Amino acid sequence: GAAAGAAAPEAATVELRGHDHPVECLCFDQTGQLLLSGDWRGHVVVWDVAQRIALCRLLTTHTRSVGDIAVSADAQVLVSASWDETVEVWHLNRRRGAAGENLVEIQQRQPPCVQLKGHTDSVVACSLSSDSRLVASGSSDTTVRLWCSSSGQLRGTLLGHMSYVTDCCFSPGDQLVLSASSDFTLLVWSTADLVCRRMLHGHDNPIHFSYWSADGSSIISASGDKILVWCG
Repeated sequence: GAAAGAAAPEAATVELRGHDHPVECLCFDQTGQLLLSGDWRGHVVVWDVAQRIALCRLLTTHTRSVGDIAVSADAQVLVSASWDETVEVWHLNRRRGAAGENLVEIQQRQPPCVQLKGHTDSVVACSLSSDSRLVASGSSDTTVRLWCSSSGQLRGTLLGHMSYVTDCCFSPGDQLVLSASSDFTLLVWSTADLVCRRMLHGHDNPIHFSYWSADGSSIISASGDKILVWCG
Protein backbone atom coordinates (compact mmCIF):
# COMPACT_ATOMS: atom_id res chain seq x y z
CA GLY A 1 0.00 0.00 0.00
CA ALA A 2 0.94 3.67 -0.21
CA ALA A 3 3.15 5.09 2.49
CA ALA A 4 1.50 7.30 5.11
CA GLY A 5 1.21 10.83 3.81
CA ALA A 6 2.05 9.86 0.22
CA ALA A 7 -0.11 11.29 -2.53
CA ALA A 8 -2.37 8.86 -4.33
CA PRO A 9 -1.40 8.09 -7.93
CA GLU A 10 -3.37 10.03 -10.53
CA ALA A 11 -4.41 9.03 -14.03
CA ALA A 12 -3.23 11.14 -16.98
CA THR A 13 -5.83 13.59 -18.30
CA VAL A 14 -4.68 13.43 -21.93
CA GLU A 15 -3.02 10.70 -23.99
CA LEU A 16 -1.40 11.61 -27.30
CA ARG A 17 -0.64 8.86 -29.79
CA GLY A 18 1.11 9.28 -33.10
CA HIS A 19 4.81 8.45 -32.79
CA ASP A 20 5.90 5.00 -33.91
CA HIS A 21 9.29 5.30 -32.19
CA PRO A 22 10.27 6.29 -28.63
CA VAL A 23 9.91 10.02 -27.89
CA GLU A 24 13.20 11.67 -26.92
CA CYS A 25 12.24 15.32 -26.25
CA LEU A 26 9.25 17.57 -25.55
CA CYS A 27 8.64 21.31 -25.62
CA PHE A 28 5.57 23.52 -24.95
CA ASP A 29 5.02 26.83 -26.69
CA GLN A 30 4.57 29.90 -24.46
CA THR A 31 0.79 29.56 -24.36
CA GLY A 32 0.91 25.94 -23.26
CA GLN A 33 -1.60 25.09 -25.99
CA LEU A 34 0.87 23.53 -28.40
CA LEU A 35 3.19 20.65 -27.56
CA LEU A 36 6.13 19.64 -29.75
CA SER A 37 7.68 16.18 -29.60
CA GLY A 38 10.68 14.58 -31.28
CA ASP A 39 11.43 10.88 -31.55
CA TRP A 40 14.25 8.45 -32.20
CA ARG A 41 13.41 8.20 -35.90
CA GLY A 42 13.96 11.93 -36.41
CA HIS A 43 10.28 12.89 -36.63
CA VAL A 44 8.77 16.01 -35.05
CA VAL A 45 5.05 16.37 -34.28
CA VAL A 46 3.12 19.51 -33.26
CA TRP A 47 0.12 18.73 -31.04
CA ASP A 48 -2.92 20.60 -29.81
CA VAL A 49 -3.14 19.33 -26.24
CA ALA A 50 -6.74 20.43 -25.66
CA GLN A 51 -8.01 18.88 -28.90
CA ARG A 52 -5.75 15.84 -28.38
CA ILE A 53 -4.73 15.80 -32.04
CA ALA A 54 -1.59 16.15 -34.12
CA LEU A 55 -1.76 19.44 -36.02
CA CYS A 56 1.39 19.05 -38.06
CA ARG A 57 4.10 16.48 -38.76
CA LEU A 58 7.45 17.74 -39.96
CA LEU A 59 9.13 15.58 -42.57
CA THR A 60 12.62 16.33 -41.33
CA THR A 61 15.68 14.98 -43.06
CA HIS A 62 17.13 13.86 -39.74
CA THR A 63 18.50 10.35 -39.96
CA ARG A 64 18.87 9.82 -36.23
CA SER A 65 17.05 10.82 -33.06
CA VAL A 66 15.88 14.36 -32.41
CA GLY A 67 17.78 15.34 -29.26
CA ASP A 68 16.12 18.67 -28.53
CA ILE A 69 13.44 21.05 -29.80
CA ALA A 70 12.98 24.81 -29.42
CA VAL A 71 10.08 27.00 -30.54
CA SER A 72 9.69 30.76 -30.85
CA ALA A 73 7.35 32.78 -28.62
CA ASP A 74 4.82 33.11 -31.45
CA ALA A 75 5.20 29.43 -32.44
CA GLN A 76 6.15 30.48 -35.97
CA VAL A 77 9.72 29.14 -35.89
CA LEU A 78 10.73 25.65 -34.76
CA VAL A 79 14.24 24.29 -34.35
CA SER A 80 15.18 20.61 -34.09
CA ALA A 81 18.61 19.31 -33.08
CA SER A 82 19.61 15.77 -33.99
CA TRP A 83 22.12 13.08 -33.20
CA ASP A 84 22.90 13.07 -36.94
CA GLU A 85 25.04 16.22 -36.31
CA THR A 86 22.55 18.62 -37.94
CA VAL A 87 20.04 21.27 -36.86
CA GLU A 88 16.93 22.20 -38.84
CA VAL A 89 14.93 25.46 -38.75
CA TRP A 90 11.28 25.28 -39.81
CA HIS A 91 8.87 28.16 -40.40
CA LEU A 92 5.25 27.53 -39.49
CA ASN A 93 1.94 29.32 -40.04
CA ARG A 94 -0.17 29.33 -36.90
CA ARG A 95 -3.74 30.59 -37.12
CA ARG A 96 -7.23 30.09 -35.77
CA GLY A 97 -9.93 28.15 -37.57
CA ALA A 98 -13.55 29.21 -37.95
CA ALA A 99 -14.43 27.62 -34.61
CA GLY A 100 -11.43 29.17 -32.87
CA GLU A 101 -9.35 26.00 -33.02
CA ASN A 102 -5.56 26.00 -33.44
CA LEU A 103 -4.28 25.36 -36.95
CA VAL A 104 -0.60 24.91 -37.79
CA GLU A 105 0.85 24.50 -41.27
CA ILE A 106 4.37 24.38 -42.66
CA GLN A 107 5.19 27.49 -44.68
CA GLN A 108 5.67 26.66 -48.35
CA ARG A 109 9.37 27.32 -48.89
CA GLN A 110 12.10 25.86 -51.06
CA PRO A 111 13.90 24.25 -49.44
CA PRO A 112 11.23 23.55 -46.78
CA CYS A 113 13.70 24.06 -43.94
CA VAL A 114 17.07 25.66 -43.28
CA GLN A 115 19.73 23.07 -42.43
CA LEU A 116 22.56 24.02 -40.10
CA LYS A 117 25.61 21.85 -40.67
CA GLY A 118 29.02 22.06 -39.04
CA HIS A 119 28.96 20.01 -35.84
CA THR A 120 31.07 16.86 -35.90
CA ASP A 121 29.10 14.86 -33.33
CA SER A 122 25.55 14.53 -32.02
CA VAL A 123 23.67 17.80 -31.47
CA VAL A 124 21.84 17.41 -28.18
CA ALA A 125 20.71 20.95 -27.35
CA CYS A 126 19.27 23.94 -29.17
CA SER A 127 17.79 27.32 -28.30
CA LEU A 128 16.18 30.23 -30.16
CA SER A 129 16.76 33.90 -29.37
CA SER A 130 13.64 35.83 -28.36
CA ASP A 131 13.45 37.51 -31.80
CA SER A 132 14.05 34.14 -33.53
CA ARG A 133 17.02 35.54 -35.44
CA LEU A 134 19.69 33.42 -33.75
CA VAL A 135 19.97 29.71 -33.03
CA ALA A 136 22.37 28.27 -30.45
CA SER A 137 23.27 24.59 -30.69
CA GLY A 138 25.25 22.42 -28.29
CA SER A 139 26.98 19.22 -29.30
CA SER A 140 28.88 16.21 -28.10
CA ASP A 141 31.78 17.63 -30.12
CA THR A 142 32.27 19.99 -27.08
CA THR A 143 31.27 23.15 -28.98
CA VAL A 144 28.41 25.61 -28.95
CA ARG A 145 27.61 27.21 -32.29
CA LEU A 146 25.62 30.35 -33.09
CA TRP A 147 23.73 30.53 -36.38
CA CYS A 148 21.55 32.92 -38.36
CA SER A 149 18.16 31.20 -38.39
CA SER A 150 17.04 32.60 -41.74
CA SER A 151 20.16 31.99 -43.83
CA GLY A 152 21.77 29.15 -41.91
CA GLN A 153 25.05 31.07 -41.82
CA LEU A 154 27.38 30.21 -38.96
CA ARG A 155 27.95 33.24 -36.71
CA GLY A 156 30.64 31.58 -34.64
CA THR A 157 31.89 28.52 -32.80
CA LEU A 158 32.25 28.83 -29.04
CA LEU A 159 35.21 26.82 -27.75
CA GLY A 160 35.81 26.33 -24.05
CA HIS A 161 34.23 23.14 -22.78
CA MET A 162 36.45 20.10 -22.31
CA SER A 163 33.68 17.52 -22.75
CA TYR A 164 30.19 17.10 -24.20
CA VAL A 165 27.90 20.13 -24.21
CA THR A 166 24.61 18.99 -22.68
CA ASP A 167 22.45 22.12 -22.74
CA CYS A 168 22.36 25.72 -23.98
CA CYS A 169 19.98 28.66 -23.76
CA PHE A 170 19.77 32.38 -24.45
CA SER A 171 19.41 34.88 -21.64
CA PRO A 172 16.41 37.20 -21.55
CA GLY A 173 17.37 39.96 -23.96
CA ASP A 174 19.60 37.58 -25.95
CA GLN A 175 22.85 39.27 -24.93
CA LEU A 176 24.27 36.06 -23.45
CA VAL A 177 24.23 32.33 -24.09
CA LEU A 178 24.55 29.82 -21.25
CA SER A 179 26.06 26.41 -21.94
CA ALA A 180 26.28 23.37 -19.67
CA SER A 181 28.64 20.45 -20.04
CA SER A 182 29.61 17.03 -18.80
CA ASP A 183 32.92 18.67 -17.80
CA PHE A 184 30.99 19.88 -14.67
CA THR A 185 31.05 23.55 -15.74
CA LEU A 186 28.71 26.25 -17.04
CA LEU A 187 30.02 28.91 -19.43
CA VAL A 188 28.38 32.25 -20.13
CA TRP A 189 29.07 33.70 -23.59
CA SER A 190 28.47 37.12 -25.13
CA THR A 191 26.43 36.98 -28.33
CA ALA A 192 28.00 40.26 -29.46
CA ASP A 193 31.69 39.26 -29.52
CA LEU A 194 31.38 35.49 -28.82
CA VAL A 195 33.72 35.79 -25.81
CA CYS A 196 33.28 33.67 -22.68
CA ARG A 197 32.37 36.09 -19.88
CA ARG A 198 32.02 33.70 -16.94
CA MET A 199 32.83 30.14 -15.88
CA LEU A 200 30.65 28.66 -13.15
CA HIS A 201 32.12 25.69 -11.31
CA GLY A 202 30.40 23.97 -8.42
CA HIS A 203 29.12 20.64 -9.66
CA ASP A 204 30.95 17.37 -9.11
CA ASN A 205 29.08 15.50 -11.84
CA PRO A 206 28.06 16.18 -15.44
CA ILE A 207 25.48 18.96 -15.71
CA HIS A 208 22.28 17.92 -17.45
CA PHE A 209 20.10 21.05 -17.43
CA SER A 210 20.59 24.81 -17.22
CA TYR A 211 18.12 27.70 -17.29
CA TRP A 212 17.93 31.46 -16.89
CA SER A 213 15.22 32.92 -14.67
CA ALA A 214 12.63 34.97 -16.57
CA ASP A 215 14.19 38.26 -15.43
CA GLY A 216 17.75 37.11 -16.06
CA SER A 217 18.78 37.60 -12.45
CA SER A 218 19.51 33.94 -11.75
CA ILE A 219 20.89 30.84 -13.41
CA ILE A 220 19.88 27.36 -12.30
CA SER A 221 21.76 24.17 -13.12
CA ALA A 222 21.14 20.52 -12.32
CA SER A 223 23.45 17.52 -12.29
CA GLY A 224 23.50 14.06 -10.80
CA ASP A 225 24.68 15.40 -7.47
CA LYS A 226 22.82 18.67 -6.86
CA ILE A 227 20.86 21.67 -8.09
CA LEU A 228 22.66 25.01 -7.93
CA VAL A 229 21.37 28.57 -8.25
CA TRP A 230 23.76 31.28 -9.40
CA CYS A 231 23.49 35.06 -9.56
CA GLY A 232 22.80 35.87 -13.21
